[in-house]
Amino acid sequence: MAMSIKKIKEAIQNNIGMPCSIISKQGRKVKQYKECFIESAYPEIFCVEYVNPQKEKKEKLTFSYTDLFIKKVFVCKRTFDSNKKMA
Repeated sequence: MAMSIKKIKEAIQNNIGMPCSIISKQGRKVKQYKECFIESAYPEIFCVEYVNPQKEKKEKLTFSYTDLFIKKVFVCKRTFDSNKKMA
C-alpha cells in the first residue's frame, strides 16, 4: 500500500537524528547511495547530513517529500539487525 505524503512527512519527522541510507535516482541507470543522518525536516523538504570521504568533511543534501512519494528517493533506516524501509 502506498504511503501518503502526510505519512511520509511524519515518518521523517519521527526519525530526525537517526542514521539512515539514502538511495536516489540521478538519471538513467545512475543511482547515488549515501550513509547519512536525518538532520532536519521542514514543511516541503528534509535535510540529511553525510561525510564525504573524498573531501573528509560533512555535507548536506536536501530532498522533497514528493521525491519519496514518486519513488525517486528511497530512505532506509539503518539498524544493527537489518535495513528496514522507513518511507
